[in-house]
Amino acid sequence: MWRYSIMKSTVRGFTLIELTILILIVMMSAGLVAPLAFKELDKSNAKIEYLTVRNTIKTMTTQAFSRGISYKVTLANTLMTIESAKGTKEIQFEFLQFPGVSFYINHNGFPSVDVLTIKVAGQAKQMTMEDMLGVKQDLLYAQ
Repeated sequence: MWRYSIMKSTVRGFTLIELTILILIVMMSAGLVAPLAFKELDKSNAKIEYLTVRNTIKTMTTQAFSRGISYKVTLANTLMTIESAKGTKEIQFEFLQFPGVSFYINHNGFPSVDVLTIKVAGQAKQMTMEDMLGVKQDLLYAQ
């Protein structure tokens, strides 16, 4: 009877080795997944910055037309400088690189360049006039 009560009260649990192996497996899987997650995070931040540049230029073209003022935009390294009669504004980017170009947006809202090249996460992207104005180029030059 004494043996029966000991065997009945024995509860099987995890050993220290089993817990160590489980923690090791979890740590290894986290070590494999974490770099991929950070890479995707950097890609999404770069895309957000690209969309910020595109939307800023779109806004400037609209404001130039509606207010009748001109803008000078300078893109150099990671800095975007916007100059107008009202003042100067600088926007610093972390994930974008610019070739060092200046262009104007006239009082009618048209940029003086047809295509801008921007490096997004090391890859060159072309921003066309369609991207800058939000309209197709064939509509701009329709006769």
